[in-house]
Amino acid sequence: MLGQAGARSKNEKRELVKKFAFDEVRKRMRPGGWQAMSHAVLAVQDDVIAYSAQVGYPLKKPEPKNESENEVHRTLAKWLSEMPDAKQIFQFGNGGNK
Repeated sequence: MLGQAGARSKNEKRELVKKFAFDEVRKRMRPGGWQAMSHAVLAVQDDVIAYSAQVGYPLKKPEPKNESENEVHRTLAKWLSEMPDAKQIFQFGNGGNK
């Protein structure tokens, strides 16, 4: 029972962090969407890391030597690709056609 409650709590915290990331990406988006998902990830990464620590689902801060390829970057990119409106927000290499 305690294991299930702990897992549920962890999942709830992860969902809070995902929602925060989604909201930040939408809030910072320029008209026409993001040119690349990696731009969005880098734009929100530090704030998402800080928020994740506040809610008890800490994401690791990236190592300065390899900021573009780290666990947090991959996690955020995966989450952002799952956004319901991802096709409208990110250009996905299709020349901007939505």
